[in-house]
Amino acid sequence: MPALAALCLLLPASALRPPAYATLAPAGKPAGKQDEAELRRHVEALAADAMEGRCTGTSGADRAAQYIAEAFEKCGVRPPSGGYVQEFEVPSLSGGRRVLTGRNVVGLVEGTDARLRSEVVLIGAHYDGSGRKGDPNPPSRMPGDRNDAIWNGADDNASGVAALLELARLAAASPPKRSFLFAAFGGEEFD
Repeated sequence: MPALAALCLLLPASALRPPAYATLAPAGKPAGKQDEAELRRHVEALAADAMEGRCTGTSGADRAAQYIAEAFEKCGVRPPSGGYVQEFEVPSLSGGRRVLTGRNVVGLVEGTDARLRSEVVLIGAHYDGSGRKGDPNPPSRMPGDRNDAIWNGADDNASGVAALLELARLAAASPPKRSFLFAAFGGEEFD
């Protein structure tokens, strides 16, 4: 998956304030086995016209954030304190004083080793896209085919988020020694 951004950091788990729980719910798939059909399903869902290109601050991006949160919950990835969705503000680059609401979606798989679980590995990918004609997207980020009304963004970055969701499912099915924080970022197209 070309657009997967993977960043590994060691952070104290106390900074994340994870919920107290002893075990993770079973994910329903064998641990360590990649599910190609699930990857394809995630890409197709996130790149569907119904997601309207996932431009930050639009209903399509909100639907994508909800989809990711539901996928985390379904596979047994837990929300950190405050829930899966974390909102932030982005000034619109299309002019005026409009401020957009962006969302990051995060989920946690707590490590199994008492000594190492306070070390956290962060895996991230951005889920926002260029959107569609008329969205408050930065002009420099608009795709080459400007005649298409919706820029679905399978490669930028539905495929990266699909990989992130599959890694989250695998980690929840067989929790590692260290804790893993999975983050799907909004607002990347506005950097």
